[in-house]
Amino acid sequence: MLPLESPADRLRLHSTWVSHVFFPRSRESHAFFGRSQHELVLREGDWRIAKKKILLQNDYIPTMLDVYCV
Repeated sequence: MLPLESPADRLRLHSTWVSHVFFPRSRESHAFFGRSQHELVLREGDWRIAKKKILLQNDYIPTMLDVYCV
């Protein structure tokens, strides 16, 4: 976590992620991967998410995408 020229009450975070999913019917596994960007803001002593962006970088998804998988 590195603050990118932000005021003391704001943080911009960048991260990468991977989610492995197993499909029991076909006995196959697949990995979804991407990047996330968050902007946190300090309000009343607690850090809150002010902005969130998720970038899915796979260009092939073998089935319908379930929001809970990613």
